[in-house]
Amino acid sequence: MCHGCQVVRVSAVVLLALSLGIVNCDYSEAEQFAPAQTAAKTEAHTISDYFMDDVDISYFTQTNIHDLYNAITEQHSKTNELSDLPAGARSGVHLLQTGLAGPQKVAALCDLDADGGRWTVIQRRDDIEPRENFYRNWTAYRAGFGRLDGEFWWGLDKMSALTAATDRSYELRVNLEDFEGRRRHALYGQFSIAPESDGFRLHVSNYSGDAGDSLSTHSGQRFTTYDRDHDPYAGNCARSHRGGWWYHEKCLQSNLNGVYFKKYRADNTRGITWTTFHNSFYSLKTVTMKIRPT
Repeated sequence: MCHGCQVVRVSAVVLLALSLGIVNCDYSEAEQFAPAQTAAKTEAHTISDYFMDDVDISYFTQTNIHDLYNAITEQHSKTNELSDLPAGARSGVHLLQTGLAGPQKVAALCDLDADGGRWTVIQRRDDIEPRENFYRNWTAYRAGFGRLDGEFWWGLDKMSALTAATDRSYELRVNLEDFEGRRRHALYGQFSIAPESDGFRLHVSNYSGDAGDSLSTHSGQRFTTYDRDHDPYAGNCARSHRGGWWYHEKCLQSNLNGVYFKKYRADNTRGITWTTFHNSFYSLKTVTMKIRPT
């Protein structure tokens, strides 16, 4: 391990869960598969040999989600053979099987501690350098971009694959913080993303929280990028507001994929906005969007 390397800890729990149908960061349902007194073995290896290995990602200074996935799978291929899932896991980067392309596994940031845990993080904005560019095209928003240890967008295809299933519903939590340290949240009891054939249409409902509801007006809209205009506005809202979002006929009440500014911007409304928390000229400091099954 090189000096000063940045390390992401990856749990073998999710790798084991793939064969058991665990497809998100919710481990509560997986405990039934964990033997209480025995540890699974494969050849000479016990499960503890692979439970919390270090994955060195110091070489991925410009990495994307797919690069990180390749690094993890290369160093953890042996764990695919283990058949029993131990109870419990830790927050961090894990591999999930979304069902997007058969047995394909994708890297995801799992928050198993905050706000009750069991969350799959689908977006994060923060005052982190190097800054991630969120003014991206349709292909980028579909596949996902950024660093799981920094700012990122997980990908519309993966969000849709998880939430469009008819046998399970998901909730969405949006955590917001401004530059004065004030924190707010918005919780939506129902959240789903339609397939690409329907423009990754957003469906949210059942708001609660203290941030105000700045997303329900976007429900029912298809996703828009600067090269794929699906919004009902006369122009292209993604171009006007420099992001990608489920824009509506007046463009926005929220714009969490906008340009990262240092708070107040009197000259434009292209920032990271949630207008029931601050007006459309105030760009927020941090945002996290995360989902879990209900």
